[in-house]
Amino acid sequence: MDHKYEVETGDLLMSWAATLGAFIWRGPSAVLNQHIFKVESFVFRPFHYYVLLWALDALYRKAHGSGMVHVTKGRFEATPVLLPPLQEQHRIVEAVESYLTRLDDATATLERVQRNLKRYRASVLKAAVEGRLVPTEAELARAEGRDYEPASVLLERILVERRRRWEEAELAKMKAKGKAPKNDKWKAKYVEPPAPDKTELPELPEGWCWASADAVCLAIVSGSTPTASELLQGEGPVPFIKVYNLKLNGELDFTVKPTFISEATHNGGLARSRVREGDVLTNIVGPPLGKVSVVTGEYPEWNINQSIAAFRPSRVLTTGCILLQLMAGPAQAWLLKTSKTTTSQVNLAVTSCRRLPIPIPPMREQIPIAAEADRLLSVAFAVDIRDFAHEPLQS
Repeated sequence: MDHKYEVETGDLLMSWAATLGAFIWRGPSAVLNQHIFKVESFVFRPFHYYVLLWALDALYRKAHGSGMVHVTKGRFEATPVLLPPLQEQHRIVEAVESYLTRLDDATATLERVQRNLKRYRASVLKAAVEGRLVPTEAELARAEGRDYEPASVLLERILVERRRRWEEAELAKMKAKGKAPKNDKWKAKYVEPPAPDKTELPELPEGWCWASADAVCLAIVSGSTPTASELLQGEGPVPFIKVYNLKLNGELDFTVKPTFISEATHNGGLARSRVREGDVLTNIVGPPLGKVSVVTGEYPEWNINQSIAAFRPSRVLTTGCILLQLMAGPAQAWLLKTSKTTTSQVNLAVTSCRRLPIPIPPMREQIPIAAEADRLLSVAFAVDIRDFAHEPLQS
């Protein structure tokens, strides 16, 4: 075989098609394929390697091909570079490798800090939803010698109000059709929100209780899919939220590829997926699951696509507490366990979102929990420089 196609340890190589790159071969004897140059270097080889890396940007801009780009041999050999004296080449390589070593050390330190921050955030969220972040209302009431309303009493009162609202709405529908009820049998059609199965759920602090997400929200709905013609070119009256607008820190980022729909579409075919300020959104298609954001008051109303579910708070659980519940590891693990997973996608049903077990604190405890969690998490999110839109929290 021709020597020019043989590769030995220490040879300088450059891939000239698809992925452009320079490499010093560290493996055993090998043979080149058709997309790699072996560079016969007449200068200090490590310096030549760094020169190639420096020149790659210019080579890439001049590369040929719309699909698999490539650099021609003539273009490669004609690329001008500056060549310092040999001793200076050695000094440059020594300096570059010193900086790269320090960079590797700094990267390893940053990754370690990021892992610790991730564990810290998960710990704060878990403590928040387990009643360990602030003194409980039961503890404060005992210390102050007063009574307090446990979450179970609050929940029962809201469930009674929920049924009353349903009955009023049903009566209005029947009257609008001219069909006044003759008795109360129609009331039997009311469906109580499901109670969570407590078999595998942990014990809660005094004054807390378990409920399904359906019981503590006014509504839990998924979005709709507009036709291509219903999506407006440019800004419009109603913003249409997609999964890439959701982040993991509770914020909604509508600066990313903002999309809009008309009022007619919003109130017509997409009426069921209307959302408003204070609604809590989470993606139900991944990976990853776990993006959770709160709708802002930037627009009077918004709309969401089919890969998002919206949780509308009731008087049982505040927006801040629903946000914490959906961000926390226990809820994420429960939802993931109920999802359907294929090789490329994770799908979560809205019915699973409605059945999600939620630990409910007394109302007076909810605001301090949300405030303290926000204080602690805002520090962690400010310190961590990663893009939180792409990696979910884990417990």
